[in-house]
Amino acid sequence: MTRLSKRAYLPVRILFIISALFLFPTDSWSDGGRPLSEVQKSGRLVVGVDIPYGVMEFYGADGKPAGIDIDISKEIAAGIGVMPEFRAMAFDNLFEALKKNEVDVVLSAVTITPERHKTLLFSIPYLSASTVLAVAKDNTAVKSIADIADARLGVLKGTLGEKMAGETDVLKGMTPVPYANNDERIADLVAGKIDAAVVHFLVKTDLPIKIIGEPLRQNFYGAVAHMDSKDLIAEIDKILRAMKRDGRLTAIKRRYIK
Repeated sequence: MTRLSKRAYLPVRILFIISALFLFPTDSWSDGGRPLSEVQKSGRLVVGVDIPYGVMEFYGADGKPAGIDIDISKEIAAGIGVMPEFRAMAFDNLFEALKKNEVDVVLSAVTITPERHKTLLFSIPYLSASTVLAVAKDNTAVKSIADIADARLGVLKGTLGEKMAGETDVLKGMTPVPYANNDERIADLVAGKIDAAVVHFLVKTDLPIKIIGEPLRQNFYGAVAHMDSKDLIAEIDKILRAMKRDGRLTAIKRRYIK
């Protein structure tokens, strides 16, 4: 039998590799994020969350994720016909994880803003919450925002609160102190290591903090997906609208918010 040279094998190898790419696709996601059909086929919806963040997301007594965003995520996953898979990370890493296709969607008290709309795809709003300033509950010296004009202001990295610290008139004289973890921020506020914090929610549980002044702005939270995940967001919108109509969304909020 005539022996073929290595060079002669090259076209055959190339043809085999090209064929294999079509016959045996890899498990990696496309640059545009997983489409709805792929999410359904996999049986899981990968959800990015920043735990802990007040009543929006936290670990329950059983050690499992709980909270408003978690419960809403479970309803969305059930509506799609899959199970939710939660991946917890700091808030300022969530959008990068979305762009890298490490998660399908982010549900983590993300405020809908025109700036974020340029690079992210949002669902319809599922919750409205005011941005306010909080101080330690036993801080009797502070009666208004004017009393903390030069305060050390605790903000979460990557959040709207951090952005507002440098842009909102009443906050401009304050010194932002960035945090990656909300529980650490609240603990430092109570301990007096910072003077105030930007918060977005009121809770049923008795945190040792109090709200001062009027709301700085009104926020609307939305689920976030890759810009190309239009069919996934369309399905999420459909599920959220159904939840609003049948009262499930209101019931979830009332479990956690006064």
